[in-house]
Amino acid sequence: MLHVFGPVKCINPNFCFFFRYQIEHPFSAFRPGQNLGIQTVTRILPAMDIDAEVKAAEDNSDLTKIWEFGKINNVTVNFFKDAAKTVTSTGTAYSLTFHMENALSMAFFFSEFRVPEGGAVFFVSERDVAGAFTHLTRWDSGAFQTRHISGNQVTVQYFETFEAAQGKEQAVLNLELVTTAFRNADDYFLKRGPCNINTACTDPSNTCTPGCVPTARTCSVACTYFNQRVADGQWAGVNWNDEVRGVVALARNANSRYCSGSFINNENRRQYVLTAAHCGPGVNDLVQIGFENPSCPSTSNSDGETRRTAGNLRRLARNVRVDNELIEVGEIVPREWNVYLAGYEAGDQGRGATGVVGIHHPAGSNKKISNSDVTVTPSAWSGTAPPLDHWRVATWSEATTEPGSSGSPLYARATKRIIGQLHGGSAACPARNGWDSYGAVWAGYTTGGMQQFLGPINMDGRPLYANEDEKIEKVETARIETR
Repeated sequence: MLHVFGPVKCINPNFCFFFRYQIEHPFSAFRPGQNLGIQTVTRILPAMDIDAEVKAAEDNSDLTKIWEFGKINNVTVNFFKDAAKTVTSTGTAYSLTFHMENALSMAFFFSEFRVPEGGAVFFVSERDVAGAFTHLTRWDSGAFQTRHISGNQVTVQYFETFEAAQGKEQAVLNLELVTTAFRNADDYFLKRGPCNINTACTDPSNTCTPGCVPTARTCSVACTYFNQRVADGQWAGVNWNDEVRGVVALARNANSRYCSGSFINNENRRQYVLTAAHCGPGVNDLVQIGFENPSCPSTSNSDGETRRTAGNLRRLARNVRVDNELIEVGEIVPREWNVYLAGYEAGDQGRGATGVVGIHHPAGSNKKISNSDVTVTPSAWSGTAPPLDHWRVATWSEATTEPGSSGSPLYARATKRIIGQLHGGSAACPARNGWDSYGAVWAGYTTGGMQQFLGPINMDGRPLYANEDEKIEKVETARIETR
């Protein structure tokens, strides 16, 4: 179907047209929604059987806690052959719209993504815009993956100036997959009740309502203080804001926000992320940064900034037995995202910490925090035979973990250093008394290949950027924009 693409409907036009989160670059020749008369072709994708998709995702769930919420649609599009073409006064626009009646959002994967100088790609829905992605958007794999764009209809637009069209390099946009979301974290927890704690509740200035109780639906379970000491006025007794800033969700073209992880400190202040090997992050996946609910009493699992993503991932070290995987984020994370490189402890073999904290994205939700007052014990992931290269959390004192928490960090409460990454376990909503097993950092450091990248056997945490003048090696003009 051929349509005329009109203005974008948006509650806040400034928000829609000036995203600055996924790797983006200035592009003034064209802005989606402000150029009327752009024609588009609409491609209808068959509606999903939501109940069947949810059941399949639930059936696939196991102790390894990977979260699924997206259906992959193989579209195999040669963009310039299938899109509508409109010549404007300054250049040429190509537009192709995808519609699925019951999709909550859409993400797009290009097996080949090449844009010449003077060209730009945008992704536009009634509530959301991502772009511009230009000649500076180059991943080592040659591919490209977007974040999820809110809405059941998204238009992919490419614009190039007349000068770009006459240049030596031609644009190539081979769109292979469109992933459509069939559920979200709020739906998931609605069936199970509130049993996780918003990370915002560890901030001393964000005390909970005195009347809250652990199971109240009118406020986050975040209102459960350690040992229910509400009079203390501060959940957790210490501020975990730094560590929260390091935790990320892993996202890919299918089953976005499928696992968790954390930026981890290292000698050279590189953008390293520790996660679980069974999560299997690929080179075309994304890390989602800063997705957290700013409100302690809120019961929403989806509120928060979801557009801060970075990609171009590279695997550094991996050990399936210990279940550790260390990756590097190739796109440069901007200073204003305030990322923290968490400390780690690799010299604690056989010495289990008393009191641990986990920070994670259960069921792909905004960040949650869990506490256990127990002493973790050395264990094996399966069985009791050596090597005992995991830490076992016998039970959680407050909150729990879920599918989507895999790969998330476990911190020793006394040092605030990472001592493990989540392999899996039986802990889940609504039963908060299950166990969890974390691959030990000491094992990943000594046998999992991480030592050569991290440096010293123990390190405290520190910000990604040390001061206002410090820069990470990068292309000078590159900036991160919201995907």
